Amino acid sequence: MSILGRNASVKLTEVLIADMANWSIEITADPIVEPVFGDTWSTTHGLAATAWTASVEGLYDPTDTTGQLVLENAVISGTKLTTLRFYEDDTHYWATTASGAGCYITSMPITVAQGDVGRISFSVQGTGEIARV
Repeated sequence: MSILGRNASVKLTEVLIADMANWSIEITADPIVEPVFGDTWSTTHGLAATAWTASVEGLYDPTDTTGQLVLENAVISGTKLTTLRFYEDDTHYWATTASGAGCYITSMPITVAQGDVGRISFSVQGTGEIARV
């Protein structure tokens, strides 16, 4: 079954962040590699740590005080968010699940160009586990 992008959204708990058009999540794992002199092939001994990042993009709406403004304030103040959710549809979403887990907004470019609408994006750095709920 495919996921339809038109059913996706980004929310802070149940509060919709207005006018978002796409999101992406990247989960990475760092391999433990221990090469020694003479090795022609490296050997991986498992994974050291797993991390995640995300991005959210959409139309800039400075009147969205319960969504976009919350993310804006989080990047300015360095506040950890614990309720950011990336919805695939009405019931399935990605979110931090462990106690103390969350994310930081690390950048927030706003672009306004003649002949186009204002656009905004948010870069997200996760801390702790993220999972599909």
